[in-house]
Amino acid sequence: MVTDTTGDKTLYHMRDSVLYRADSIGYHERVLKQIINNYRVRVKNAPLEVHKDHDFLDNLNSESLFIFDDIIFHAVSLFDYLASFLAYPYLGDVAQQVTWNWNSLVKYSQENHVRNENEKSIPINDSQFSKMVCEYNDAFIDRLQKYRGFVYHSSIDSAGCKVNIDIMHESQKNTSDVFVNAPKKFYSIFESDFSGENREEISIVDIASWVYANSVSIAIDLVAYFQKDVATHFPPDIKKFNEFLQNSLRR
Repeated sequence: MVTDTTGDKTLYHMRDSVLYRADSIGYHERVLKQIINNYRVRVKNAPLEVHKDHDFLDNLNSESLFIFDDIIFHAVSLFDYLASFLAYPYLGDVAQQVTWNWNSLVKYSQENHVRNENEKSIPINDSQFSKMVCEYNDAFIDRLQKYRGFVYHSSIDSAGCKVNIDIMHESQKNTSDVFVNAPKKFYSIFESDFSGENREEISIVDIASWVYANSVSIAIDLVAYFQKDVATHFPPDIKKFNEFLQNSLRR
């Protein structure tokens, strides 16, 4: 339980770490949009040069995936940080000394988890909060972790790009454009969330924005459930945490 100034400072640092991760996802989403827009401007302003550039699509694909990977890494890390933040009022420094992450929170939230003597002070697995942890894990976070594991340990993903080159018009009327598809492996893992939409009709920017919005909104929901059902030991202004997260999403 957090009862002293030192504990409060640690809690604020952990809160700021969660907010940092949320902001990082949003930052990388904006960078991804800018990269694709830069390629769009290039193809509009110099379509003939792009037509001769055999590396144009490969470079666009690679640069887009560089940033998309970062979005996924930050999103997975957001939930690990969030789990430590929520556990700290009960575990204190133990939450930082042991490997306490999102999967630890899921374990403690499952109905069939049996506590040992050292776990009696963690009243998690009999609350509405614990049910939401398991639901969100099954619906989103577990699959996000699987995708992160794939691109981190196994292989890069592939997206595929399209470019439409209009060499008949001046820049004001030029219809040239670029499009980067949703990454293949990501789409295969999350296909059920996109109502049967064809992968080649979904852009990587749409996917990145979806990951960002989903991650932050789930974090907001979980903090709200935690404060209502479980937490009684947060300093008062920590309870404004969701306002910080919502502001992150508005940027």
